Amino acid sequence: MTSPRDVKVLHRSVTPLSGLKVVECPSDVNPLEELNREKSYGESKLMSRTPRDELDRSESKDRKVSGSMRSPIKPSYSLRVSKRHQRHPSRLTKEVVKVAAGIFRKFDRDQSGTLSREEFAKALMKISDDSSLRKDPKKAQEKADRIIRRIHKEGLSNYSSSTAEVSFNEFLNAVVMSKANKFDDIKQIVEKATWYYGTASAIASFYRPQEKESYSKKYKCWPPPLIIPLMSVLILGVFIYYVEADNKCAGERLADGAIHCPEVYESLWAYHYDSAYKNEWWRFITYMALHAGVAHLIANLFLQIIVGIPLEMVHGPWRPFLLYILGGLAGSLCVSMFDEYTNIVGASAGCYALVGAHVANIINYWSIMPYAMVRLVLFLLIFFIDIGISAYRKYALDERSVSYTSHLGGAAMGLIMGSIVLDGIRKEENRTVWKKLRVYGGLAVGIIFLLIGAAYNIWFPQKTREED
Repeated sequence: MTSPRDVKVLHRSVTPLSGLKVVECPSDVNPLEELNREKSYGESKLMSRTPRDELDRSESKDRKVSGSMRSPIKPSYSLRVSKRHQRHPSRLTKEVVKVAAGIFRKFDRDQSGTLSREEFAKALMKISDDSSLRKDPKKAQEKADRIIRRIHKEGLSNYSSSTAEVSFNEFLNAVVMSKANKFDDIKQIVEKATWYYGTASAIASFYRPQEKESYSKKYKCWPPPLIIPLMSVLILGVFIYYVEADNKCAGERLADGAIHCPEVYESLWAYHYDSAYKNEWWRFITYMALHAGVAHLIANLFLQIIVGIPLEMVHGPWRPFLLYILGGLAGSLCVSMFDEYTNIVGASAGCYALVGAHVANIINYWSIMPYAMVRLVLFLLIFFIDIGISAYRKYALDERSVSYTSHLGGAAMGLIMGSIVLDGIRKEENRTVWKKLRVYGGLAVGIIFLLIGAAYNIWFPQKTREED
């Protein structure tokens, strides 16, 4: 007979990642003592395990037993979203995909990319808070069959399956419907699964509809808005300098009634129609700091304060400031292309870029902005009234220094780029369709417009009249 000391015992442990691991015990170790020691250690460790650990241990044991009958377990796999297989693609948001993929990977035990009836039933038993369902596999199977049939029924007709399996896109479609309160069984599964796997905090607001006042809650009084007020102080300071300190306004003073200061058009910082021809490119921006009269100054300061400060309180200082500068640049480019031999000053283009951005902001956050329709009508009314007054002054009163094209250019730039630059608030939207169209389409139009304006001024600059 062979003594236990001469026996070599092979221990093996199967894990999904390491495969088969073989360890050879030395000949001077008694395998019976080792087995008893491991058994007593395992029992003591079992006493400290939680029910969730036991479920995970049973799953690992099932994998070991049936490992030879199943395909090799993959360490990771990808889930692809097919929009044409979704019944409600407009509701397919990034958050929905993330939640559905996380739960699907947990339920898909063999990582085959589909949920079988058995996998669905075991997942229901695991996450359910109903003790009768956890202890009765037959009841779990019946509930799994009912949910799978409903998932197939609610799916697209060209994608529904008669088999007892659920693909990821079918499961995703069911989660989308549950978010619209049209699939209560899946809604309960999502809520219980996220609680069971310890991600309940991430799903807390998943089924909560966004409040209409969500946008108003984004207003921040601290830190206070700085950029728009500083720009307003700068513009006011420049005007005071021209009127009082440098006295370039035909001898007028601030104490006078209606101050008119046409001399600012001759300033080094004003936009001249031949700025590109003289390579004075800074004029395409710096003209925004100059104003030709008190009425002009007050109108622009009022507009940029009532529109710019609320935008800055919600979206921070730099986003509205970027739109303000882009609007001023777009306004001068429009004047150079469509309003020949016109010199301009004033921040009207930048102000109307903020107005256009606010209109885009209203449309972008329509579902969460209170009084969205009132805001939209108000800003459109202000814009069209100002355009009408500017056009009347230019053509009826023959004031060549008035250019409504700069207002149109600034407003168009704000409307195009506003929904892109000011897109900083979380909201429910079809991120796969509408956002791509809005972002890439708007960005392309804005860049093309700026490139066309720059190319026109480089290749076809307006010459001074003496050299025409």
